[in-house]
Amino acid sequence: MTPTQSANSAVNRSVPMVFASDVDASIAFYKLLGFEVADRITHAGRTGWAWLTAGKADLMLACADEPIDPAAQAILLYMYTEDVAALRADLLRKGITDGGPFGAKSPATPTTRALFDITRPFHMPDGELRVHDPDGHCLLIGQPNSIKPST
Repeated sequence: MTPTQSANSAVNRSVPMVFASDVDASIAFYKLLGFEVADRITHAGRTGWAWLTAGKADLMLACADEPIDPAAQAILLYMYTEDVAALRADLLRKGITDGGPFGAKSPATPTTRALFDITRPFHMPDGELRVHDPDGHCLLIGQPNSIKPST
């Protein structure tokens, strides 16, 4: 907060809004991760916007005006789970495509609705999972047992 800024005028929360080609399909995908619809706006039988929530996590989805190119995504959503291995197994059981190791150059490597192998980068030694949603948006989901996010 700057010296001239009051506590009431400071930004105190951020909620990502992701554009989706089909908001209802994205809602179904994010439900696999534990999100529920808290609010939605529909028009002519289609959802144009939705607010999703899961514990302390919030996410807005909005209908895209233009086609979405998975290769040109410029957003990365970082999320947390208590058990990354259990989440990966659950998503595979629910039909998310197993993409294997991320970065493996293969013509069969999926770009949407894909789940990749757990990695253990220095910043998340207990495991991190990469998932791509129906529009190719990248989700990294970490298990912060060794490194706790600040509250």
